[in-house]
Amino acid sequence: WNELMKANKEFFQTYNSESSPT
Repeated sequence: WNELMKANKEFFQTYNSESSPT
């Protein structure tokens, strides 16, 4: 499940970067 976590982290990073709650 390491790969899934890595993909999840990357997805979250991109999501956070695009959806900045600033």
